[in-house]
Amino acid sequence: MKNLISYLPLLLCFSLSAQKEYPRIDSIEVNDKIFYGEIDNRLITIYLKHYKTSEEKNIYSVTGWYYFNENKNKKLLAGVSVDNAKLVLFNFDNSILTNQLIDFQFDFFWANLHEDLETHFHSYKEKIMISNESSYWSNKENSLPIYLYDDDLKIKKSLAYLRLNQKEAIKISPLYIDIKAYNNQKYILEYLYEGIGSGQCGTGVERGFSILEFDNSYNLLNSEMFLFESCAQSINTTEEIINKDISVYICENNSSERCKSFYVDTNKIEIKWTNTIDFEETEWLTSLSLDKIRQLLIEKD
Repeated sequence: MKNLISYLPLLLCFSLSAQKEYPRIDSIEVNDKIFYGEIDNRLITIYLKHYKTSEEKNIYSVTGWYYFNENKNKKLLAGVSVDNAKLVLFNFDNSILTNQLIDFQFDFFWANLHEDLETHFHSYKEKIMISNESSYWSNKENSLPIYLYDDDLKIKKSLAYLRLNQKEAIKISPLYIDIKAYNNQKYILEYLYEGIGSGQCGTGVERGFSILEFDNSYNLLNSEMFLFESCAQSINTTEEIINKDISVYICENNSSERCKSFYVDTNKIEIKWTNTIDFEETEWLTSLSLDKIRQLLIEKD
């Protein structure tokens, strides 16, 4: 399951218009980045921008430039980002090679991408390789070490913030798509992850809820995630709506240890695990009061 809660401790302050509605989820798409660093002890600046995403795994092309800070003579760059952990960048003599590279107009296999790039684009003027294992600048005559001050190589990223009120917001995973219910201190968020890539669950979907609870100073007290669909974790549930406030998600795969039934109560702002209820008596359940339904669900736990 994707890490959805790791961003939460970061509390941010904003100067926002009083006419905006709160709470809400605001999303930001970031498509470029500036790096500062050194090549053989000479200060450099590198600017890269996302250009095109490949159909192969987590690979996308980038364009940009770099220069030595001492003269600011820009040299154009084109390259690829691999798994947000490696950058392979080239400076070419002509735009034909640049366009072939950034539009993925060459044959490659993602596991051998570096070797395939060397095969197809060996006539480069300069090359920059950046990764956690090895970083260097090279041309046909020389190779020099590169050191970047920032080791986050992700150029394209999505950011999201749960804006609690006019002044406070908290950074959350961009997989959150909606606020299902809330009161002053508790929030039920819905999230959706649509996989990319190959394999049995490469294009699978992961869906669920998280419940977040804060104190009066907006410090996070508790958080818990509840999946109702996940190919990777063999979770499949059926939603049964008890009334306008309560829905139960019944596990349909008892062979999976991670598949559990739970109910969502948007009136009390709570989500709790429960054993499967006999929904042949759904009509009888819907005639009960909210308190009786909650008591029944807890007793079945």
